[in-house]
This record gives sequence, C-alpha cells and structure tokens, in this order.
Amino acid sequence: MELQVLFSGVPYTGTLPQGEAVLVTQDSRRACPGAVFVCARGMTTDGHDHARKALEAGAVCIVTERPLGLPGEVQVASGRKAYAQLCQNFFGRPAEKLRLVAVTGTNGKTTVTTLIKQTLEQAGCKAGLIGTIHTEIDAMDVPAKYTTPEPWDLNALFSRMVLAGCTFAVMEASSQALDQLRLWGLTFEVGVFTNLTQDHLDYHKTFENYFAAKKSLFSQVKHMVVNLDDSYGRHLLDEVHGPERTFSAGDDVGDCTARNIRLSASGEVRDGGLRLHPAHRFPHARVLLGAQRAGGGRRGHCAGHPRAGRRGRAFGLPRGARPVRGAVSRRVHHPVRLCPHGRRH
Repeated sequence: MELQVLFSGVPYTGTLPQGEAVLVTQDSRRACPGAVFVCARGMTTDGHDHARKALEAGAVCIVTERPLGLPGEVQVASGRKAYAQLCQNFFGRPAEKLRLVAVTGTNGKTTVTTLIKQTLEQAGCKAGLIGTIHTEIDAMDVPAKYTTPEPWDLNALFSRMVLAGCTFAVMEASSQALDQLRLWGLTFEVGVFTNLTQDHLDYHKTFENYFAAKKSLFSQVKHMVVNLDDSYGRHLLDEVHGPERTFSAGDDVGDCTARNIRLSASGEVRDGGLRLHPAHRFPHARVLLGAQRAGGGRRGHCAGHPRAGRRGRAFGLPRGARPVRGAVSRRVHHPVRLCPHGRRH
C-alpha cells in the first residue's frame, strides 16, 4: 500500500517518504523491508529505543512521538493511536463493514460473547467471535493469542470476517487492550458491561485506573448494556450518558430482570420467570440472563428463550428474525481454568 494512502486521516508532522508499506508493526523484531515501524512507550520498554534497529532491518518509515533524527521519520502525538489507525487503513477499514459488539468486565466476557454470537446466528446472521479461548470466523476456528488482539491482528481478523460474509463481529474487550488503545477509532453498535471485581492491579496499579480503562470503551459505543446488580455498573451509568439498556437478577429495576434462577448440579442455568420492561422489551434477553450468571465466573449452558430473538433492534436484526430456541451447546469455561500460567489479555 502506498504510504500516502496508508497515512490517510492520520495527523503527523514531518515529510512522509515515498514508497509502499507491506506491514505496520510496533515490534522491531518483525521489521522488514517495506515495514512501517511505530514507536510507543510500554510498561518496561520504549519503542523509540528500537527504532534504529527497525530502520536497519529495512523499515520504510519510522513513526515516533518525539524527534529521533532518523531517515524516513514522521512524528505523531500518540504512537498507539496512530498504530491503530494505520492498521485499520492497511486492511481497508474492515470494521466499518461490520456491526461490532464488545463485552467488557472482570468476569463473564467469554460466556456472554458466545451467547451473543449464537443468538445472532440463530436469527440468521453470520457473525465472527474474538475472545480468550479462540476466534471464530463464521464457523471456522482460529487459535487466539490474546483476549483482545493487537490492532494489526485485530484488523486482519475483521478483514477475514468480511470476506467470509460476516455482518457482525462480537468480541471481548480487556482492560489492558482498552488502556493500550488497541480499539482506538472503532465504533461499536453495542457495548456490554458485566461486572468489576479486584483484578489486574499488577498492571493498572489502582482500582480507579482499572475502572477507567473499562469505562473508556463506552465512549465508543452507540448503545450500552449494563449490569445493574454491580456497583460499578451503576457508577458507569452515572458517568457515561447515552442510549442504555440495563439487566438485573434482583429488584425489578432493570429493563430486563431474571427471577427464580436455579443452578443445577450439572452446571445448567435455568430461570423460572422473565420480566421485560414494557417500555423497552430489550432484545436477546436470554443473553442478558446468561451475562448475569456468567458474572460470577460460573460455567454452564444457558437454555434459549423464545423471546430472545424478537425485536433485535440494538443489534440491527430484521423484522421477523427467527426466535432463539434450544440450548447453547458449547460449554464455556472461565479463562482462569484454561490458563494455569496466567490469564491472557
């Protein structure tokens, strides 16, 4: 891709060199002839310290946050933001051809994203999934490296989903990824907040920073879906304003409220009653019930509910979309059980 095209919409200073880009990377070990190397500061290393190594490997352009005096160098205000934008441009901005759904929270992301994808599929939509355990491009399994991939890998996945005919992409949004701006510049149709408990303080240092990272997702969403039973869910609603739907397994205060939930010895989750707020009748109620149970890190199945496929307005489903019936067959495990050497982010 021509560098002039690649940098379209990316604010920078300096003179952009002539040439074509074959790769955009923040890892100097991946630099090669035709690569664009983007410098950014990390927790333990600074990409600026490796810029010359990338240039020696053949990088055609070096993107920096401060002047280094290198050939082919341009400066940007934020290396991470520029990296996200450049990766989107390289792959032809595939996310704009998909309806994106993101789920964030300490627990429940894997379960809820799986439920949403299967709900969409039963409503007749092709959907991709990006998460901790694996990635799915329609029906094809792809191994996952991180819960939320780096921008290059993320946009490569979006591009493959578009080519496969997907119209939705459902993904987990980790706090580290949000803090590192991996999702910068993306717009989500729906953002789901499951819960917040003490975790990842080795990275975020304080609980306030952890919450701020999660909250940042909701500046990029068109519709919010929030767990009212979590104190930080209520805090989120106080701080971020926009179209919202809420769910609860407690008092009848949410747009969708689950009652008489029973957890069997086999791990199956069922509910004895479902109340939908008459003013909203929020779609995919079964997904929200699954989110509430998944919020405790439990594993299990979630029986489909006939009303879950009706009026899928937040996800843009057409009128007459088939209702969700039957049970979600895949057992979704808590990531901790699958990652004995530490969680992936």
